[in-house]
Amino acid sequence: MRILITAIDSATAMSVAKGFLYLDMGEEIYLIGSDVKPEEDVAGKLFVNEYKRLPLAKEEKWYIENLRRLIKMQAIDIVIPCSDIEVEIISKYMKLLSDLDCLFCVPSYKSAVYCNDKLLTHELFKELKVPTPRTLTFNEGDLMPGKQIIKDRFGVGSKGIYFDYQQLLHSNNKFIAYKDYIIQDKLEGDEFTADVFCDGKTMIACVPRWRREVRDGKTWRGETFSDVILEYYCKLISEKLEIKGICCIQGFCKNGTFKFTEINCRPSATLILTTEAGINMCEYIIDMRNGKEMIPTNEFVRGLKVLRFIDEDFTYP
Repeated sequence: MRILITAIDSATAMSVAKGFLYLDMGEEIYLIGSDVKPEEDVAGKLFVNEYKRLPLAKEEKWYIENLRRLIKMQAIDIVIPCSDIEVEIISKYMKLLSDLDCLFCVPSYKSAVYCNDKLLTHELFKELKVPTPRTLTFNEGDLMPGKQIIKDRFGVGSKGIYFDYQQLLHSNNKFIAYKDYIIQDKLEGDEFTADVFCDGKTMIACVPRWRREVRDGKTWRGETFSDVILEYYCKLISEKLEIKGICCIQGFCKNGTFKFTEINCRPSATLILTTEAGINMCEYIIDMRNGKEMIPTNEFVRGLKVLRFIDEDFTYP
């Protein structure tokens, strides 16, 4: 089984690669990582068998042309995009890739767009009656009193977030396109992420965790837990979007009440906690490629904690 993991220099992709390494299948699995950087600048190469460089996904047609060539030359069986833009671009051009004998872990293009645009995500939550904070466009900011959070509709990794509407409005920052920002009630309570695996129709597994400490959008201290209400909403969301593979759903919980804020239709950067807890979603991806029947499960270790730390790799001259 030859598997391509994109954006391999990200914590997300490295967590996915570690999941495959947990399977201990030896030569049965061959991991290929891709990214935009030269190989010597990519830490993620340490977790794969081979590294290949791809262009930026925003150069859409050039990216798809190079991705298609790589899949054919390397006889890739599975493609797991680990950046939001790659998920969206691959799903957009699936017709140009559909003749390849390869599993692409992406939802429909419409679903990818809904996940990557926080305003559309909010509208989806309202449609499904999923609890979510009040959300307005930037120009409606004066209509929302109280504590606010201002987000870039298309932001990733906690980037493009502000907490003072008036200050931002009068900042004269020419680089800010106000139409690309939304304003939400600032939620309090415990932050959570739920790793979810869906086969395109049915949710197979959901492993939530508390995000005890977050840095740059990534969980540095986390702990698995279980809640039937949260899992119900995750099932509703993932099956509505027809997620094919792994996604992660985020929000806050206060006094036992959950409110949902974001959907990422790609794996999370702390997927390895879910793997260690007993549900290896990377194995599910292989099962999906092989056409194996998957039975929904909620058997995993509750209360399992993770501490993230920084490691180094040295290259001598």
